[in-house]
Formats: sequence, C-alpha cells, structure tokens
Amino acid sequence: MKNGYNDTSMDFQETTFKYMKDLHSVAMRLTKNADEAEDLIQDTYLKAFRFFHKFKKGTNLRAWLFKIMMRLFYTRYRQKKLELIRTEPIPDEEIISLEADPENAYLEKFVDKEIVNAIDRLPQQFRTVLLLADVEELSYNEISEILKVPPGTIMSRLHRARKKLANELRSYALENGLLSATQT
Repeated sequence: MKNGYNDTSMDFQETTFKYMKDLHSVAMRLTKNADEAEDLIQDTYLKAFRFFHKFKKGTNLRAWLFKIMMRLFYTRYRQKKLELIRTEPIPDEEIISLEADPENAYLEKFVDKEIVNAIDRLPQQFRTVLLLADVEELSYNEISEILKVPPGTIMSRLHRARKKLANELRSYALENGLLSATQT
C-alpha cells in the first residue's frame, strides 16, 4: 500500500478506467487508426498497471496516464518511423462524439468534419498540444509535464496551433461561401 491504494486490480480499474474515453480520443488523433489507437490504449493501461504502485495518490492520475500514453506513442513513432502527418482523414464512425451539451451539439452539426480535418492537417507538435489543451482541458503545466517541454513552449505551440486552425477554417469558410471576403 505504498501509494495509498491497495495495489489490487480492482483499485486500478476503479481509479483509471474512467479516463479511457479521454485517452481513446487523443490516441485516435495521434495514430489516426482505430487498431493502433486500441493498441496504444492497451499498452498504456498495461504499463500503468505495472507501475501503479509508484503512482502517488493525490496527484493527477489523468495527467499521469496521458504522460505514459504520450511516451509510448513517441517511442513507437520513433521505432516505426511513422509519418508525422497522414493525409487520410479519420472515418466518421471512428470519431468519438463530444459529450452532449448545446454548444458542442451545435459545433458538431455545423463543422465537425471540417474541424477534424483541419486539426488533422496541423503539424504533430501543434496538434498534440491543441488536443491536450482544448479537447482534454489539461493545464499548461500538465501538458508541459507530459511532453517534457517548458510551459512557455506549450503556450507558444498552442497559440500557433490555434492560429493555424483559425486560418484553415477561415479559408474553408471563404471557399465554401460561408464567409465573404469583407467579413474577414
């Protein structure tokens, strides 16, 4: 009971499985492949279970799980020498819907596919920070700890990611007549 838990599989399940949907959402964005995302999630939970005795109760479990997943992803990325950006979009049936609330429902109906495609076109380092900050709502410090870069770098990357995303969506809106040139 070194970390405050009984180190049983039941404690592990009760405390970590509630974050599976969050992890899956980011894993899909990182890998852009349902099978690879599932493998990444499974490896994350296996590693987390192996080292659960080292987790300090009272610290941010969600951030700890994301840190494990990001390290596994980047290790796998380096080993396989995967492309940073793939051109194929994620099929609609593989995209996990945002929790239902009026604001998110409106966004999903309006431009969900366009937003997903624009996010997918972002460079990996920007896409990762954007997903962790804006989708998973992690703090700059949590993201900094997960990615092992200073908080200032996180803020800079997030600013650039949002700016690139806004430009992508503005271009889409202009091209599709959703916005006139005078409105920009």
